[in-house]
Amino acid sequence: MRLPVSKIYRAFPELDRFSDAECDRFVQLAVKDRPFQTALVTIGILALLTIAMVGGLTFFLGLFSVLDTYAKPLRQLDMWPAAQILLIAVVLTALVYLAAFLPRDKWIRSVIANRLRSTRCLSCNYSLLGLDIRQGMVECPECGCRSSIADRGLTAEDLLATDQAPTAP
Repeated sequence: MRLPVSKIYRAFPELDRFSDAECDRFVQLAVKDRPFQTALVTIGILALLTIAMVGGLTFFLGLFSVLDTYAKPLRQLDMWPAAQILLIAVVLTALVYLAAFLPRDKWIRSVIANRLRSTRCLSCNYSLLGLDIRQGMVECPECGCRSSIADRGLTAEDLLATDQAPTAP
């Protein structure tokens, strides 16, 4: 599991040699190509957040009701109301993280993995990311197979490359 401040694309070794800006663009393109999935993931996350918040608040209301009834020494503490608020805040923050960020991160990882699979050589499965594109063709350095990026439904941006003019011999 990653921390929310980390860069999710750094989990993929194929993207290690590229800058953060290039990787951000790669991820944005991958996510933008799946608008229906983006909407479904957003709706799912909102549903999970609602369930987590309602469930968490219901749990705490029941817990504090029981504690107030059976734990009289706790009610007499000056800090008990503040402790209740702090406990609710910490647990609800954890529930929000689990309900929102983990499903989103799992989905983004799958989108990146699918995009990376589509950028591999059809012959030997070598990654074609960052390779020079000449006249709409990319050549695999591993097996020498040449393929048209347009025929594969790819663009230079998908391969984190720019079109190169043919070089003179």
